[in-house]
Amino acid sequence: MLIETLRLAPFTRGIEGGALLRLARNMTVGQFGRDDVVCERGSRGCDVFLVLSGELAGIVTSLGGKEVMTDWFRRGDLFGELAALDGGGRVRSVRALCTTEVGRLPESAFNAWLAENPQAMRNLLADVAGRVRGMTDRLFELSVHDVETRVRLFLVRALIEAGQLEDGGALDPAPSHNMIAAMVGANREAVSRAVSRFHRAGLIESGRLRIVVRDVRGLEAGI
Repeated sequence: MLIETLRLAPFTRGIEGGALLRLARNMTVGQFGRDDVVCERGSRGCDVFLVLSGELAGIVTSLGGKEVMTDWFRRGDLFGELAALDGGGRVRSVRALCTTEVGRLPESAFNAWLAENPQAMRNLLADVAGRVRGMTDRLFELSVHDVETRVRLFLVRALIEAGQLEDGGALDPAPSHNMIAAMVGANREAVSRAVSRFHRAGLIESGRLRIVVRDVRGLEAGI
């Protein structure tokens, strides 16, 4: 599972098998249950984590207790790399959304491996740049769009990431309304109203943790 996941991970594109084996030897594998916190925002640990199975969410909590989901992670995704690179605190907490298996890599081993494999560093920088672009887009959406538009744009992005942006494409499993609400800066009730309207308009068909696209052009255009 570990080597197979490393071969799939975006940050190891172009890296040969021997280098992946050396990386795997320094990893320990742990399992987390639903709602377990893998790392805490502001903590000083610098280990790096690779998702082997399941899903996790990046969470920032306000002083008032409101949670905002910054991003989420699936098999092959890396997190914790910013603290390993600059020695700073964790920028968000990461919580398991279901039973999840994660590989853990010490900061010293991670940085030594990057020094030996410059292509991996380029891959990592490209990934970080993509996430910065994504968060910039989300900040713009939060500033100028209403909740319905934010939910619609979230669904379009999620479908693109899943390779399902087409009539008949599906998010299965789809993120829960609570998860979407945390991602778009709204409450669950507002998200449910938006999804119901899209359903009535014939843009999507929604069920329990499943969303099927019926009119991709309408969903993209906001008809």
